[in-house]
Amino acid sequence: MLGGASSRFRLLLVGSGPDMPRLEAEIEDRGLAGCVHLTGALAHDQVPAMIEATDVVVAPYSADSDVYFSPVKLFEYMAMARPVIAARIGQAADVVEHGRTGWLYTPGNSQELVDLIRPLADNPELCERVGAAARQRILSRYTWQHNARQVIAIAESIIGRRRRTADQQLGVA
Repeated sequence: MLGGASSRFRLLLVGSGPDMPRLEAEIEDRGLAGCVHLTGALAHDQVPAMIEATDVVVAPYSADSDVYFSPVKLFEYMAMARPVIAARIGQAADVVEHGRTGWLYTPGNSQELVDLIRPLADNPELCERVGAAARQRILSRYTWQHNARQVIAIAESIIGRRRRTADQQLGVA
């Protein structure tokens, strides 16, 4: 366990959703109101300041999220050079290189998550190094420009194959 009124750890939850009333009640019941901060819904342009305010970000995708999803939030965290801990599931497991650009944990395993967070609190140099590596990974592989280059390469390959097929059918060498 990381939290509690006397803990130095704080949790910042950004956003809102249908489970918010249940979550607020659980925070109150557990006496965590002083260390769990809920922003509620925010305008998109306010979110970067919230991410910047964190020491470590967690992308806690649930164990039943085995269907395709795009981890846009994960990309945002990493692009802002934040050290990230993500559930080892879906594309998150492909994007985060464990120990180099972030850390991965088994979805639903809260003890494993705690065991990853706790040592980071006393190692800001590691957090900075991993955050910088995460940003570099995003900039080199996951930008819109990179995606556009991949689409163009695929299109050029298809066009080239079709031209070769057409030339063969016409007997052109």
